[in-house]
Amino acid sequence: MQPQRLSPVPPGLARWRLSPLFWISLLRPYVPADLEPLIDCWYDTWHHTFAPRRHPHPRSAFRERFLRQYAQEAEVWVARDLRAFLILFSSQPETSLTGTSNSAGWIEQLFVAPPAQNHGLGRALIALARFRCPQGLALDTPAENLPARRFYSRRGFAAQQIGFDAINQRLVLRYVWPAPRT
Repeated sequence: MQPQRLSPVPPGLARWRLSPLFWISLLRPYVPADLEPLIDCWYDTWHHTFAPRRHPHPRSAFRERFLRQYAQEAEVWVARDLRAFLILFSSQPETSLTGTSNSAGWIEQLFVAPPAQNHGLGRALIALARFRCPQGLALDTPAENLPARRFYSRRGFAAQQIGFDAINQRLVLRYVWPAPRT
């Protein structure tokens, strides 16, 4: 049996480019029943983004990491159709790559299933993160992920530092919002 292909947006709405305000209405807080679809989306999206490379850790490590690091301590938001997720630390201080700390919110993970990309869910998740953390946001994204870098730059984030992510074994760029004034 072949897996069911999901349309990127709800039926009947595919031809409309909808505002993030519409998509925000389709977001909700994570509940434990979302665990397996969340892990599937995270793992599959990573492999789609970096194909043909395989992640150095198996799917089970993604699950263990989520349960250990995020399920209890982070704010986790999901799209109602479970095709996009945001893992946000809104009150935990963020530590920079240089070891200094500030009070910006931290986007730990933001991922949208490939069939749902480029239809506003990522923008809605960023809008939600800005609403939850109006003092500012920071995140790391793989340096080689040019679509993600463009996405964050277009939303007012600025690249600040480069570092190494030991879990994913790749160079990352630190992005901050709002971008510092020069």
